[in-house]
Amino acid sequence: MHRSETPNIDPSFLEHCLSFLQVDAGKRPPILSPSSSTVAHGSPKLDKPRSRFVDDYPDAFSDTHGTDSRSPFIYKTGPSWPHRPDGSQHPYFRELRPLGILNNAKIYFEERRMPYTAIMGLGWANNRDEDPFCPLLVTVGMEPKTVTFDEAKTAANYIKHTILSQAGFPEIDVAIWEWETSLSSRGAKLPSLDPLVQEAATQYAHPFASSLGLAIAPRATPYYEGTVGLYLRRGNGSDDVLALTAAHVARPPPMHPQNTGFSHHCFEGSNNEAEIQRLQQRQVNGTKHVEKIATEIREVDQWKALIHQLDSLRIGVTESISSPDARCIGHVLHADPIGVSSASPTGFTIDWAIIKLNADAFDWATFMGNKVYIGDTIDVLAYLKLLYPNAADRRASGWAYPEDGLLQISGAVPESEIRKPSQLNTHGKPAMPVIKNGLATGTTIGWVNGLDSLVRRSYTQYNIDFASIETTIVPYGRHGAFSEHGDSGSIVLDRTGRIVALLTGAGGIGDKHDVAFGTAWYELEPLIKKTLPGVHLY
Repeated sequence: MHRSETPNIDPSFLEHCLSFLQVDAGKRPPILSPSSSTVAHGSPKLDKPRSRFVDDYPDAFSDTHGTDSRSPFIYKTGPSWPHRPDGSQHPYFRELRPLGILNNAKIYFEERRMPYTAIMGLGWANNRDEDPFCPLLVTVGMEPKTVTFDEAKTAANYIKHTILSQAGFPEIDVAIWEWETSLSSRGAKLPSLDPLVQEAATQYAHPFASSLGLAIAPRATPYYEGTVGLYLRRGNGSDDVLALTAAHVARPPPMHPQNTGFSHHCFEGSNNEAEIQRLQQRQVNGTKHVEKIATEIREVDQWKALIHQLDSLRIGVTESISSPDARCIGHVLHADPIGVSSASPTGFTIDWAIIKLNADAFDWATFMGNKVYIGDTIDVLAYLKLLYPNAADRRASGWAYPEDGLLQISGAVPESEIRKPSQLNTHGKPAMPVIKNGLATGTTIGWVNGLDSLVRRSYTQYNIDFASIETTIVPYGRHGAFSEHGDSGSIVLDRTGRIVALLTGAGGIGDKHDVAFGTAWYELEPLIKKTLPGVHLY
């Protein structure tokens, strides 16, 4: 069903519902997030036009063609990557491949005050090819317009010929990529989501239900939104129900106020009785195409049911949670300062918060707990094709589509399996597909990268400046970015519902994200339990 095909429904109400779902990027509401304007001391600010890339490095754009950000390489060591053999001017579509030395590179850039944003080990392949043409490329992100070609070339050659060569990897190439990292946020008695009852209206009801990922924002800054990733319980007999999200969602860094609002608009439904009567009369009069008319009558009946469901949803929303006070679901119980777990090279990102939910936040009688709604974009066929792409792996795993499109969270993926997945991709090679539901993009899928990335968060205006190890998720072929601003706090899951990571940010240029970053659950869970003893999954 397309929105333009929905009769007699106030479009503003549907647009409000769909603004929380995965829709075309051009139709999403404005999203706010902190962005760094920091320029490293001693680094020239470059303001040459786009030709500044290809003048110095002709393959700058063709090397990265097909990535979501489409941001060019500044420079890459090694031979040129494949071009189309027919001499076509249209380059191959490239895609990042997941994969199973960071500290010396970090020191190099910091000593020279070069504003790196991430150091990642990624594979590169032409779209649809079985094997990557570049199995491993050390990819270094740099803040835009802060590094010259000569600086980039010197840095890439030093990493390749000194750091990597001394480590025993002289054959690995290095690319310096103009690339940013960002925090991925934007910005009652909520019922449970019941697809059996809500049927075709499920996708519209999801933003107003307690199922994960639930859209949230601080009461004082409702324009700065994120996602609830998990529900937790306190130990020691407490009835408290807690919600996990990112710290920069629960306690956002300072920013210019710009309230995007959270309002609801009414629509008037119509029962279309006149149309039904006309169709029925044509049947009685013996009009041709009787079967077609019967089908049209059934379709109109379905529209009637949908309109009735949407009208009920509209009444519930406008009467119960139309005011901000009625939408308050809890208060921040704990939020660590955004930072790194230790000063060591292996320190992981600390960006988490716990919200204590109010006693009247949800309809507890029907509360489903830790179930993530994936039915908005992933049906049975998509689930089978994308999350179980290998036939042998599919048969061995005994797969089953989550009941009603609600994926139950259960257990966690150990570090050893992230490094060496037991799942297989289409070509029979180890690779772990993952899934999440967030406020901005709804349900998306990706691949876990077997190598962690060193990610720099530099927002000095918010007193945030550190580098840390992050779990990295790359896009699933041509299915688009795994996350965007507003998805922070989402839980990244494997196909069976095991927890992989808490999503905290992404990297690319502007709103175009090539990879997503998160804090690995095997690192984060012990910290949560140490801070709040007795806490466990709901």
